[in-house]
Amino acid sequence: MVAQVHRLSDGQPQPANGEPNENLIKLLEELLERARAGDIIGIAGALSFPSPVGSILPVQSFRSGWNASASMAGALEDVKFRILRDMNHGD
Repeated sequence: MVAQVHRLSDGQPQPANGEPNENLIKLLEELLERARAGDIIGIAGALSFPSPVGSILPVQSFRSGWNASASMAGALEDVKFRILRDMNHGD
């Protein structure tokens, strides 16, 4: 399994609610370009949205295209592990 986890903060503070995240925009544009070239055949992930109340972030999961594989499930477990690790270390 080859998994790439993209951390969008790069040690920089996240934009305030309602402000564009330039790192996110760049990643999405790169993914769109690769999908148009046929290099990506499926995608799965989670989205977080600006919080209307304090630090509670609304989230939504998604999947599209071909993604029924053990590799995709393993990659998502890797993402889950990294999110939990970052939460516990305050990064």
